Amino acid sequence: MDKDSNLWKRRQSVVSLLYYSRTKKKHLSFEKIVRLITPLLTDDEYYFQKGVGWALRELHEVYPGKALMFLQTNIKKISSTAFTIVIEKLRSSQKAKLKALRRSNEHWLFSQISKMHTDEFVSRGRNYL
Repeated sequence: MDKDSNLWKRRQSVVSLLYYSRTKKKHLSFEKIVRLITPLLTDDEYYFQKGVGWALRELHEVYPGKALMFLQTNIKKISSTAFTIVIEKLRSSQKAKLKALRRSNEHWLFSQISKMHTDEFVSRGRNYL
């Protein structure tokens, strides 16, 4: 669905990842959602990016630690539209940290360190943030 030429079908494919599963209290795994969302971060459509932001915000509601690590690792890939929506419900301290990371040149170093450790923590199910 993410490659469909119809913007609204693509957007719905992203938005539905967590909304509909939330109503049933059964969620897709974090890893599966991230595999689906990651290639969509670069879509140029404004309304699609709003959907990506919404999905990432909801991802944080369901998997807060893992989602925050994903945001930090991919901070430069997330569009400004999606980023604004993602941080809406975060604590002030988390917003400030992500905004600073987004502006910084240290992102590359952080992402390299994070990549080395993310798999280990995710596989152990730790919420280390």
